[in-house]
Amino acid sequence: MRQERINTSTGRPILIVESFESRKTITLNVNIFSIGRNPKCSLVINHKLVSRHHATIAWLRDKDHHNKYAYWIIDGKGQRQRSKNGILVNGVKTSLHHLHSGDIISLGNHTKITYSHIADTTENLQIFDTVYYL
Repeated sequence: MRQERINTSTGRPILIVESFESRKTITLNVNIFSIGRNPKCSLVINHKLVSRHHATIAWLRDKDHHNKYAYWIIDGKGQRQRSKNGILVNGVKTSLHHLHSGDIISLGNHTKITYSHIADTTENLQIFDTVYYL
């Protein structure tokens, strides 16, 4: 099955990852992005409250608008393999959530991830400490 290209017309999708120790910004430009303690994950978070495969962010077709794609966050690896401690999006525990700019994803009390879009301008890139391209 052909995967739809990631639409950047509303800006570049990014994750702002904040913990007690650090803050970094990651550009989302892949169809599947994994988060967890496993060294093979796209974003590795070494914390006791984070599962090996804690969450997956996937570029998926909208169930109501079949010609529209968006990023969704899934608890665990999907396919009924959820994380031990779950995920919160905007303070609500969920197993699946359509991401919108400004959504805050919490992994335990240690890591906060903000999903957002930024325009590709030099000024916008300068507000971040580091931009990682994966």
